Amino acid sequence: MDVINKTTAQTIRTLTEVERNAITQYVLGETLSTTGIKIQELLTRWHENKRWIKCDCHPRTGAGSLQSIEHLKKNDAGTLYFVRNSSSAMHSELCAFHSESRSAPRVTAARKTLKSCVLNFHGEISSKGAAASSPNPTRSNNSADGTSQRRSSLGSLMLNLMNEAALNRLSNHNDKVYVASLNEPAKRFEVAKGISLESVFVPSLTTSGWLDQRLSELAGGWPKKSRPYGMMAGVVNTVERQSYLGSRTHLGHPLTTGPYLVLGTYTNKTSEPGSRNFYLMRIVTIPVVDVSWPMPVESNLEREVAKKLKQLMYSMQQDYNIELSLEKPLIDTAVGKDLVRCDFVLKDSTSKKTLAIEVMGYKDDEYLDRKDRQIPIMRTLYTSLIEVEMSGTEEQKKKSLKTMSIEVRKFFS
Repeated sequence: MDVINKTTAQTIRTLTEVERNAITQYVLGETLSTTGIKIQELLTRWHENKRWIKCDCHPRTGAGSLQSIEHLKKNDAGTLYFVRNSSSAMHSELCAFHSESRSAPRVTAARKTLKSCVLNFHGEISSKGAAASSPNPTRSNNSADGTSQRRSSLGSLMLNLMNEAALNRLSNHNDKVYVASLNEPAKRFEVAKGISLESVFVPSLTTSGWLDQRLSELAGGWPKKSRPYGMMAGVVNTVERQSYLGSRTHLGHPLTTGPYLVLGTYTNKTSEPGSRNFYLMRIVTIPVVDVSWPMPVESNLEREVAKKLKQLMYSMQQDYNIELSLEKPLIDTAVGKDLVRCDFVLKDSTSKKTLAIEVMGYKDDEYLDRKDRQIPIMRTLYTSLIEVEMSGTEEQKKKSLKTMSIEVRKFFS
């Protein structure tokens, strides 16, 4: 999100991760878990100086790309709230701002809207969110330090599970990753005091009988202030709308086709807290390369590049006897005051060489300016870095992939 000038629409600055989280929590009416942010002072300063917020919930696809703009208004009680500029695009369905009636004074509608939609997984990425930072991280959100707040979201939980299960890594050209490997890191999470996530987790979206029985057994000893719940994970192929408890829930990400990895909570209705009828209630999805290779990707372009990199891993082993590993980083790396995260990393454990792959998917000035700032920082973290231009025609993409192949071979061989 950017702070922009109302009159000129010029970007003044980009919000920090802390500010962004604080604004999202304010919009949703949640208790602010971020320390050091005086939200009312910040909003008042923006309101008085005619500053607007430009949301980044839509992908940047060019100079005419969709942009959602929010400005601040003050109600009769003096409370500041955000209002979307009518001349700007509607927010993405995945965005916390998405709702005709949402605002801090009218929180209920906003929360209902957000919960009925797939959460934006990448909006949850935090350089401090790794589950490994705690021997037994919990889903409880009662802590004041904000750490458990991150872990309490499905998006953050999926991030940590995938990272610890190594779904985002191939150690060699023959390596395979499976959704079932999420079971192991699930042992290190608790869904309630004394109840591990692994004990109520099923790596399938179609096998719920065992989970029904398990939740029924645990219901009597479950903490009184929460309902018994478990979790299900699996891969779906298509973007479709499905109904969960009568509410329309969107599976998938705009502009990115399937397959998708889905993580969902499995529990009973709030209106029937003592019921033994359980349902898949709230879900989050992330695109993956393939059903048989559930490595996360952020776009169709990244999926194409990932497949090509896997082919290169095989040919490098066959032609040069060089075994490469591949990683899709999920956690930002802090470099000074900056946070960066490249798209892919190839590594040779023998030579210790590392090659970052950055997929260039758009042409608009804002996107290119951001890359101009980030790429020099990324270059300091790896032996070398390749930019793969994938914003052109299909023929141009093929040429870019071929050029990438040549550069990878030359670098490692």
